[in-house]
Amino acid sequence: MTDKVALGRQGEIFVMQKLMENGWNFPKNYNSVMDGLDWIFEKDSRIIKIQVKTSKTLKSFSHKGKKSFDYLIFTNLVDIYPIPIEMLKVSDKIAKTHEKLKNKLILLEKSKNKGL
Repeated sequence: MTDKVALGRQGEIFVMQKLMENGWNFPKNYNSVMDGLDWIFEKDSRIIKIQVKTSKTLKSFSHKGKKSFDYLIFTNLVDIYPIPIEMLKVSDKIAKTHEKLKNKLILLEKSKNKGL
C-alpha cells in the first residue's frame, strides 16, 4: 500500500469517527448503496453521501468530474472540513475555504439534500 493510499484510508477512518461521535450511523443498506463513495451516513432518517480528501497540509485541492456525493470532507487528521456540494463548482480549487469550515458539522445538518 502506498503512502498516499494509507493517508487516504486514515482520513476516511478519521471522518467516520468524527461523524459517528456526532450521531451519524451507517444506513442498513450501506453495502448496496456505496457505488464508489467513501462513506454513506444516516441520521434522523436522512442519508448523506460523503467523499473524503486527506492531506496533512490542506493547502490546495481540486475536485473535478462527476460529483455523486452530497459533501466533500477535507481532513488533515486533526479536524474535518465539510463542504456541501452546493458550494463546489466543476473546477473549484479550494485553498482557504476549508479554514472557515473547520469542524462545521452543522453544515451536514442543513444541506438541501434529503438523501438517496
